[in-house]
Amino acid sequence: MLDLILTCDLGTTSCKVVLFTLDGSIKCQVNKEYKTYYPNVGWAEQDAYEWWNTCASSIRKCIEKVGCPCRILCVSLSSQRETFVAVDSKGLPLSKAICWLDKRNVKQTDEISRYFGKDYIHNTTGMIPYPNFTSTKILWMKQNTPEILKNTYKILQPRDYIYYRLTGKYITDYSLASRTMMFDRKNKKWCSNILKYIGIDESKMPDIFNSYEKPGKITVESSMQTGIKDGTPVVIGGGDRCLEALGSGIYGNSVMESTATAGNISYVTDKNVDSLDEKIVCTFHVLKDKYLMEQGMTTTGSILRWFRDNIYFSKDDKRNKLDYSEIDNEISKSPIGSNKLILLPFFMGARSTRFNPHAKGVLFGLDLSHKRGDIGRSIMEGVAFEVKACIDTLSKMGMDVYDVYLMGGGSKADIWNSIKADVYNKIVKVPRITEAGSLGAFALGGYSMGLFSNPEDEIAKINNIVKEFKPDAKNNKLYMQYYDIYNDLYNSVENLFERLDNI
Repeated sequence: MLDLILTCDLGTTSCKVVLFTLDGSIKCQVNKEYKTYYPNVGWAEQDAYEWWNTCASSIRKCIEKVGCPCRILCVSLSSQRETFVAVDSKGLPLSKAICWLDKRNVKQTDEISRYFGKDYIHNTTGMIPYPNFTSTKILWMKQNTPEILKNTYKILQPRDYIYYRLTGKYITDYSLASRTMMFDRKNKKWCSNILKYIGIDESKMPDIFNSYEKPGKITVESSMQTGIKDGTPVVIGGGDRCLEALGSGIYGNSVMESTATAGNISYVTDKNVDSLDEKIVCTFHVLKDKYLMEQGMTTTGSILRWFRDNIYFSKDDKRNKLDYSEIDNEISKSPIGSNKLILLPFFMGARSTRFNPHAKGVLFGLDLSHKRGDIGRSIMEGVAFEVKACIDTLSKMGMDVYDVYLMGGGSKADIWNSIKADVYNKIVKVPRITEAGSLGAFALGGYSMGLFSNPEDEIAKINNIVKEFKPDAKNNKLYMQYYDIYNDLYNSVENLFERLDNI
């Protein structure tokens, strides 16, 4: 009988189910996408029923593919953050889930910020007022669909909803609770004043547990739908970025940079600092008494995908559009600075370090000599410039960064990794497993079951570094000249973004 740990990661675009052996090897993996709906400009919604159906069918398929007798010791969960669905007393969704990408609530974000004060919200919740966060979306619901809020029994983020469907329990953990912008990070409880203002009672929020706890078990009903034996413990798990940070193996003065659809820069610390830098958010980690100092970019790898789908390939091109190697090859032939071409990578607004939901992408310096490889390189350099701004902010807080661990699909591009090393002037490292959210969930599950004494030590054994990129001093010196222009360019056009939105 083969003992396994099953992880389920409900991301922004797909569900990933992985069966791990106890040494951290992947026995089986199933990925399945679901839709994001865009019913109006700036809106982004998902269907909680699709979350569950995709999750349940993926679990069943993964178990069936193992092909030998096995025993699942526990299930450990991960999900996107801030997105939420309102459910009634029977656990039925009352509407589509409002996704973290959704920006219908810009006015509500400004309203909350004015009422409580940006500094109060930041220092109390750890979050910076921005449309991503759950509380601002609930205020939009109060003002626009009050009947839904009135009938709401619980507010659930994606992981919370899957946990309910698996176990029948309404719970959350500190890592997800801290991303709502209505959780008191210092007193570890919901902010009653913010809840009251946005129109919900604390009873509508799920109970909070530590990420490594397992208060629920697979029910008979969910067992029939998933194939997992009823009574199997379900470890709560946490937010995808926190589990990715755990799975990446970062520690000490290392930072994790994840480049996928969006981007994230995370630094693990045991200090829940009293006064945060105005550009940094503080999230509870999945490990006890640890925190993530986080900064994020809404569009990183998604810009390269946009370039691939809309500029690089024609609609009738029969080549494999999932293979970026041809694009990377052309980019590698473009010189540093992309022939004096600079991109502002704010295709869906700016988060860290600008926090401007009105920001737009800008391609500056085009002339008739430019080729598509130059544009591609400017995308990679623009993202790297903004990540450098994030790393600089950490340094200002006394959190010096010595090296950068790269995660996500973007880490597969050696040319991009080399650009990043030169821009950051840091050693850039690529671990063996770069899609590490599931690996983090595995380590947390094993720790919860008493199989591992320390999940960080377990990750260190499993996820070793396979590539390193060292900075070139000459390249860094040239890049810093472009970096100065990059920042001046943003400052020059910043006031135009909102004017454009208001036309």
